[in-house]
Amino acid sequence: MKIIFLDIDGVIATEESSTMKWHDEFSYPFDATCVSILNRILKKTSAEIVLTSDWRRAFNNDLEALNLLFKHNGVIKSPIDVTTDFGKDRNKEISEYIYKHSDKISSFLIFDDMDLKIHSLRFIRTNINEGLKQKGVEEKAIEILNSKMKYFVNSIESKVLK
Repeated sequence: MKIIFLDIDGVIATEESSTMKWHDEFSYPFDATCVSILNRILKKTSAEIVLTSDWRRAFNNDLEALNLLFKHNGVIKSPIDVTTDFGKDRNKEISEYIYKHSDKISSFLIFDDMDLKIHSLRFIRTNINEGLKQKGVEEKAIEILNSKMKYFVNSIESKVLK
């Protein structure tokens, strides 16, 4: 299985879209262009989404509620899971998820606007103002997810788990 570890703010919700009026009480507006790019990536790679965003807390890790949020914003796939909350330590959260599910993961990619310290070859840092609209992001993501490059958890990333 191919996994996209997905943050929302700064990736599919840009600074501009965050100022838009909410659709209703649960529907935080995503950037429509970023959603189109994410949808193309999902189609071309058959990847699944694991949510790393702080928004998982706002939705109490409720995949059904997150499904509504994603569908309402036009995303063609909803998160299949969320990472464990280690108090804003995404490095540890993602490493722990990969470690626990390594037998099922064939490839993965991390999208975030924060500067993460793990899996640099599989990490695309986005700008909060552009998100996935940044030049070259779509192509790079598809290349990473469809690559035959085997991932591994190196000793530095293993220490993050401790």
